[in-house]
Amino acid sequence: DWGGPGREPQRDVAKAMDRIATSDPQHEIHFIASTGDNMYEDGIASVHDKKLQRNFENVYTQPSLQVRWYMSLGNHDHGAHGVMRDAQAEVNYSKVSRRWFLPSTYYSQRFYVSKKDEGAVHHSYIVDLFVLDTYDYSPRVTQMTEAQLKWFEKALHDSVASGSAVRLVIGHRPLYSAGAKHGSSPYMQKKLEPLFAKYGVSAYMCGDDHELQVLQSKGVLHLLSGGGARAKKDLKPNGVPQTVFQAGVHGFMWAKVNRTEIDVELYNRRAELLFHSS
Repeated sequence: DWGGPGREPQRDVAKAMDRIATSDPQHEIHFIASTGDNMYEDGIASVHDKKLQRNFENVYTQPSLQVRWYMSLGNHDHGAHGVMRDAQAEVNYSKVSRRWFLPSTYYSQRFYVSKKDEGAVHHSYIVDLFVLDTYDYSPRVTQMTEAQLKWFEKALHDSVASGSAVRLVIGHRPLYSAGAKHGSSPYMQKKLEPLFAKYGVSAYMCGDDHELQVLQSKGVLHLLSGGGARAKKDLKPNGVPQTVFQAGVHGFMWAKVNRTEIDVELYNRRAELLFHSS
């Protein structure tokens, strides 16, 4: 959740991301995941919209950040303040930008994690990423169409059937949050938690509330990264029952995924470590 408009806090976060990525080989970035609200305030009108340069291309200029960005859509990408967008322009920008990856408003991506044994490369396990559009019904309402939900369950089923070891999900709206503005969503819990449990989802990444939060619920790790450009200090002091860590600051998350665990680190805009899951 980082959508601009390219002011100092956002640029500081970009610099901090680069600083951590280049600090040692263990922190090398292989890809970046967006948790939505890419283009404040009301999305973009076309692939030529100046916001794309102001909010994205001219902010994340460091060499370490020139990797693929797996984008998701938030409510602001669908419009705001009476302006409605179909978000197709952000999808179309995938054909313009080398980094921006948004083939459709919701999609999945498969990663083959490899290891080398005596010079030979072997695929040791598969990670599947599912990117949802949690506002595809309306930017004013947290609701997913039945078509998207049916697609999601089939994609999860196929992931399990094919032997994938890890399933990760990205969506803008949190299931759980201690943020005062949006907070937890009973709708999201009702629609997604049964699928998470049935198909063994490991983690759900989201934004919407402008803080950094780590939460745990029913065996699923919830990572709320909403401080890429804006930060709120309106967290509930004691969090919610699912809270593991929270901070109302600008910042980002770094994560390493393997077959059995997800190692997560949270950093502020000065690249200071706030939380480490190990």
